[in-house]
Amino acid sequence: MAEARAVVHGNTRHDKVADVCASKLDWSLVVGIVRMYQCLLPSNPSDFYQVDLILQDSQGDRIQCSIPKPMFGFYKTLLQEFGIYNMRNFIVQTPGRGIRTTSHRFKLTFYQKTSVHRLSSQTFPFSPFRLTPFAGVVAIKEARQFHLIDCLGHVVGKEDVIDMVTRNGEASKRMAVYLEDLEGRKMKCTLFGVEKIGQFQYYLQRDHVDPVVMVVQLLKPNFYLEETSIQSTFNSSRIMFNPDYPENSVSVELAGGSINVETIESVLNVNESFHQSSCLGMINGWFNIAELNIAFNSPLSYDKTDALS
Repeated sequence: MAEARAVVHGNTRHDKVADVCASKLDWSLVVGIVRMYQCLLPSNPSDFYQVDLILQDSQGDRIQCSIPKPMFGFYKTLLQEFGIYNMRNFIVQTPGRGIRTTSHRFKLTFYQKTSVHRLSSQTFPFSPFRLTPFAGVVAIKEARQFHLIDCLGHVVGKEDVIDMVTRNGEASKRMAVYLEDLEGRKMKCTLFGVEKIGQFQYYLQRDHVDPVVMVVQLLKPNFYLEETSIQSTFNSSRIMFNPDYPENSVSVELAGGSINVETIESVLNVNESFHQSSCLGMINGWFNIAELNIAFNSPLSYDKTDALS
């Protein structure tokens, strides 16, 4: 049955992430690395006990994968965020307690027989961001699908930084930022940790004339009383701002006509064909996302499965 549902890359058949279960170890996946981060020791935040990967296949399905610290040195020079790989042989487990990084009911762990081979960036259109609309965050509560999500919004407000103490007794900070989407919906986004808050404040202090647009990756939906919000986690979450994306020859490629230009709004409203286009638009006069698309060889994907119908 697993073979019948396999996906073909080149002349080789591979398994789908959606099919992964605990029935075997010899899974063969062709996946892109959405995120790679260290899981810090609660007793010693300067050290880590494993490295976690968020993997995504050509179907858009994601699964968490862990590499124990003693094994990570072997793969360190090979693995890179946004790279595409053929990975084989894993220990398959159910996720432990705590927030789920993906909606998959299983997670993977590297062991002695795990093999990793780097593939071309053209293997499949890989979009490392699956944007959940703000209306979709509310739908997550109704569907009880509690896992980390990606969002995008225009920064319209912020609160003062507040000192706090983590569950492990470590001094830290938090700050609330308010985002607005294209439909005018607002969402509270709480940033935890000195690093993320410092990154946000540093960007605000830079000289720029454009409104601040923030892409937040792998944030936790939070529901308290009647309020719906999103908040960062200490390890997996990441925040980015449009001008921070890698430099590239966008203007040259646009002038040469090699890029199909569409507005962001049109890209969000189309089906799977959005993988074939890059978007360059000023929606409500505040967002330009072409650099992000070209840097990652694929446009942002809009996760309509999490949207309200």
